[in-house]
Amino acid sequence: MFANPDGAAATPSGSAASPKDAPTAAEEKAAEAKAAEALVHSELFDKISHDTAKSAVTAEQARSEEEDGVMWRYQPDYEYKTHAEQNICKREPISLWTIDRGTQLLVSVKSLKFHVGKIEPYFCTLALYDFKAGVRLSEDFHFDLNDKEVLTGALEVNKSLADAETLSRHAIFSISDKHEGVHLVLKIERVLQGDPDEDADLYMKPKARSDAETKALSKKVKAAAIYLSDYRQPFAWGMQQLFSETGELLTEGKTQYLERIFWQAESLSDSLFIAEAKSLVQDPKKKMKEFPKSFLEFRLDELTASLPVNRVDPSLLALRQPDGTQPFDLPGEEKKDHPTVKEVEEFVDKQATQHIPHTNFINLLYVYPEYAAFTKYRNIAVKIQVKADDQKVNDVGIKSLLGKSSTTSWTTQLISQVNYHKKNPTLHGMCFYAYVFSLILSRSLPSHYRILLL
Repeated sequence: MFANPDGAAATPSGSAASPKDAPTAAEEKAAEAKAAEALVHSELFDKISHDTAKSAVTAEQARSEEEDGVMWRYQPDYEYKTHAEQNICKREPISLWTIDRGTQLLVSVKSLKFHVGKIEPYFCTLALYDFKAGVRLSEDFHFDLNDKEVLTGALEVNKSLADAETLSRHAIFSISDKHEGVHLVLKIERVLQGDPDEDADLYMKPKARSDAETKALSKKVKAAAIYLSDYRQPFAWGMQQLFSETGELLTEGKTQYLERIFWQAESLSDSLFIAEAKSLVQDPKKKMKEFPKSFLEFRLDELTASLPVNRVDPSLLALRQPDGTQPFDLPGEEKKDHPTVKEVEEFVDKQATQHIPHTNFINLLYVYPEYAAFTKYRNIAVKIQVKADDQKVNDVGIKSLLGKSSTTSWTTQLISQVNYHKKNPTLHGMCFYAYVFSLILSRSLPSHYRILLL
């Protein structure tokens, strides 16, 4: 052997050590992993003295106080050293999440009057619309104020077996943005009877009638209701502004009257209805076919620190009275009765609202049949059903549809409004609008599907 110029030993041939003797990258990586494992094992399982552990904790506390002295004082076990420090670092309990439901309005309907008297049943809905933005703000609240004397056949049976939720005359509407464009809209439908223009004079021209004449008119309606009680046609609508330009409620805590009720011979989609109503808001003197001596009587209350006791949410689930909330006494009701009060789902832009946790389980699907075109057939109705199995089309649908008024809470089918056939149906076919159909789909399976029958 001999020394090379760098002073390192060399092989007799003068070449360096063979590359095969150096560890590979995989071997180096495995060695590093083994060393790290041994270090972690020693830190976790090797015994250390009490003094070593105590000194380590003390050093960590000193480092934390030096690096982040303010946040350290917010630790739960921190002991304040001076009175000034205690005043600066106040630790008061705060509410992490606040649920802002906006303005909650309780609407209690009392009566619906037409000058012709009680000759037929009327089926009504209330909803909120924003005619400034041209959008619907809530789902429909279904109700009716029909006496037994105008009911017959299936209508009478349904009311006798109706659930309390569908007999409610009280609804809570939530409004996030209050302004002069927000209106409470009333829509009325009746049992399908034929050409609505034939009854125009009956409702538009006030006339004193004897009891015998009123009973004769009622008998005619009952004859149609025996066979067509499931089919409805549009009849009337009205609206009332709720807020001023500054967002203040115009009237509250007293009986109110929606006195402008308009004739409606054909059903309209939401977009067409909003356009018509918006034109009336802009021009209140616009000439329209209006019912004389007719009105909806109702009461409007703003709920602040109190809520009605027997409330259900849009899915008809019972709601618990919040802690610290006083019960609100419903107008015109006995305290012991506690009738059902329905909360109406608000349609808001979720992106425009604050981010809060999901505190309510709302799993509703709203279906809007809007338009159907036929050149040959007339008097078209759409039936909505939810089927359990797409292989058994003729089976009864699932009870997953919310009932309307004076019926069971859940039903297997819902039927849209019917437009009585037009004088020339080949022009635009048949256009109709069905009230919002709400479906509960909390346990939907792949085989479940919605079916529309014409």
